[in-house]
Amino acid sequence: MLEAARPKSGDMPETPEEWNKLLAANEELGYAMYRDQGMNEEEARRVAKMIHGGPSGMLLLKMSMELTE
Repeated sequence: MLEAARPKSGDMPETPEEWNKLLAANEELGYAMYRDQGMNEEEARRVAKMIHGGPSGMLLLKMSMELTE
C-alpha cells in the first residue's frame, strides 16, 4: 500500500497528487492498525480518518517528512 504511494520523483512528494496518494495510503495504514488492535470497522475508520486523513494527517505527514530530511 505505501509502496504504491511512493512518489515517482523520489522520497518526498512534489505534486498535490503525490501528497494525496500518500495521505490516502497513510489513512488506510492507520485503519489497518486500529483494526488489528481490535477496533470495530466503523470506529477504526473514524479514528483513522480523523488522525491520519484530511488536514491533520497532511500536517503529520509533512512534519514527518521534514524530520527525516
